[in-house]
Formats: sequence, C-alpha cells, structure tokens
Amino acid sequence: MKKTQKRLLGIGGLALVAVITAIAYHIPDAGAMTASASVDVTVSVVGSNPEVKINSPLDGAKLTNANLKINVAYADADAIQYILSDGMKSVVIPSPELAPNATKEHGSYGTHDFTYNLKDFDRSKAGYGNYTLRVLLTREGSTAEDSVSFSYVPATVNEGKTPVDENNNPIVDLNVKPSVVKVEAVVYDKDGKEIFRGVVDTNGKDKVYMTLPFYENYAQDGKYTVKFITYSYNWYNQLVADQTLENTKLITEVTYHAKKSDDSNPNNPVIDIDVEEGVEVVEIIVYDKDGKEIFRIKVPVTDLTTNHIELPFDKYGLKDGEYIIAIIPYVRDENGNLIPLITEEEAKKNAIKITYGSAPSPEVPDTGSFFAYLNLSEKDFLLTGLVIFAAVTAGGIFILRKKETRR
Repeated sequence: MKKTQKRLLGIGGLALVAVITAIAYHIPDAGAMTASASVDVTVSVVGSNPEVKINSPLDGAKLTNANLKINVAYADADAIQYILSDGMKSVVIPSPELAPNATKEHGSYGTHDFTYNLKDFDRSKAGYGNYTLRVLLTREGSTAEDSVSFSYVPATVNEGKTPVDENNNPIVDLNVKPSVVKVEAVVYDKDGKEIFRGVVDTNGKDKVYMTLPFYENYAQDGKYTVKFITYSYNWYNQLVADQTLENTKLITEVTYHAKKSDDSNPNNPVIDIDVEEGVEVVEIIVYDKDGKEIFRIKVPVTDLTTNHIELPFDKYGLKDGEYIIAIIPYVRDENGNLIPLITEEEAKKNAIKITYGSAPSPEVPDTGSFFAYLNLSEKDFLLTGLVIFAAVTAGGIFILRKKETRR
C-alpha cells in the first residue's frame, strides 16, 4: 500500500514539472518583450498652440498719418483675421497670406507687415477717430487674440516744458499731418471763458511751433486751457475744419506769467482806477494841456479791484506841467474779441487833469518874510538855527568869564 502511494506521488510530481516546463517554454524572454513594445506602441500629440502679437500700432498711440502701419507676429496658425472697429462699426481688413511653412504637426508661423489707409474706413470723416484693432488666430479649434487701441488725429500736441518768447508768451509744439494747412488755437481761462484765438499756417511742414499771444491780449497770470482746430482741403478743394471745438481731442494746458516791467520810476505819476465786472483792459490816453495826444497804453486789470497804474512819463521825456488823462475800458464780446465800452471822444469828455513834476521840489516853509525868497528847505532852517544857537551860547559864556576876571 505504501509502495502504491509513493508511485502515485512520483507520477504526479513528474506531471507537474512537465506542465511548468511547457508553460515556461512558451513565455518569451525579457529582450523579446522589449523589442515587441518598441515596435507596436506609437505616440501622437493631439491639439495646437496658436500665438499672435501686435507690434504696430502701439496701444494708446496718436497717429497723424492715415496709412496705418500694421506689424503682427504669429505662430502655429491655420487662419488669421484683422478686424478694425471705431465703436460704431467694424470692418475686416484685407491681409497677406500666411507663410507657406505649415506642417502636419504645426501651423504657419511668421510676420505680417502691411499698411491700411484709414480714410477707406469712413471717407465722410477722413478717417479721423478712435479705433481698436483685433487680430484673431485659429488652428484646429484653438484660437489666439491680441488687440490695441489707437487714435488717428490731424495733429498732436507735444507735452512737456513749454518755452516762451521775449514777452513770456508760451510756444506750443505740434505735429501735424501733411494735408493740414493751418491750425487755430482757442484759449480759455479757468472758468471756461474764451479769452482769445490765434492762427498759424503750417506751410506744408509736419511740425509747427505756435506762439500764443497772451501778452498782446493783456492776459493775466494763471493757467489756461487751449483747444486746437486744424484745417484741410476736402474732396471739393474747400478749406474746412477737421473737427469742431466740441469734439476736438487736441487740448493742452499752459501757464502764463506776465512780463514784469523793470523800468519803474518813482517820479512817474500813478493813477488809481476802479473797474466794474467784465472789464479786462483799460486804455489810457495822455494829452498835453492843449489836447494834443502824447501817448497811449493798454493795461490788463483785475475785476472789481483798485488798480494802481504807473504812467511812463519819463519814457516819453515829458516836461513838468499839466496833462489830460482819458480812460477807455474794454470788455470781450461773444467771440472773445476786446471791444471798447465808450468812444475816445466820450472818454476825453470825462478826462481828468494831473500836474506832473519830473523831480520833487524841496519842501519850503511859509515864513512870510524875506526868507521865503531864499528857497530854503526845512533842513536848511534847522541847520541854521543850530549854528545860531551855538554862537549865542559861546558868546554868553565869553561875557560871563569877562565879568569874573574884573572882580
């Protein structure tokens, strides 16, 4: 019985070894597995990564040339689109083809560099306005976008330190487009009241230096707002304004400091003038005693204050004597022009008389005696009195000593 069990166990063991051997025979070795994996497994990338960047125009730029220069860099693109908008409408700008360098794995890459005439956007306004340029890039369902905002204007004002001329008039620096023929400046005070206007011709130049005549318009010290209007020829060869005062974007601020006179003379007569509200300038006309005009000056004044105005008699070499002074107040009309409130004839009827002495005479006391004819001043009388007092005192002392000696 025991022998039979041993035989059965031996046969079962052999069978198990045979089965394991058969299984091991059919399993490939490690090298065979590696080779099979390298052949059968493939890797693929799904999706894309389009990119776009606007290099020109710059965001926030103010352009004076209607030919908009566009420079855009792109990568991994199947299609590209340029959209220009002014807030009211949008147009698709024709653009160059994409670079022919696309592959199965990647889209095109390269740079677009071309121009677009802004006048073609809206010929009714010559292309002026504020714009937004959007560039859209697509590739297999993925998109990329970049955008910038800019303005097309007939001129720009170069900000910074403003130089002045010999009368302290500010000089503004403007860049203008070639078609601009002239520039008009309208100056307002801090309350928004128009003070004066000035015009300059461009003479075909793209840079204009414009002197604002504050001194000639008797402006007072302070800060002022300046609006500019440019003029160009339209399609019918008519000179028209490129914009109105209400919608102009050409606005700057300047500060004016009136030039101070360094030739004040204490012997010149000074008159006090009380002005009413609205009066900005007074014209003073000086006549001799016979009514012949000697000179006239215009002086800026401050509303509702007393103004002390020096009359430059020494400058005109006037002699001592009697003179007639007429005063004409000026206000501004609705167009900002200075106009007189009264005529010269009316001012002359209400003129005042003054007596001018080129140098002050010494003060002479009224002695009512011979001394009055000597034209002696108070200092002369005081010094003379001290001398007489000293002489009398010395004489008294001398007499007293004589008496003591006799005793």
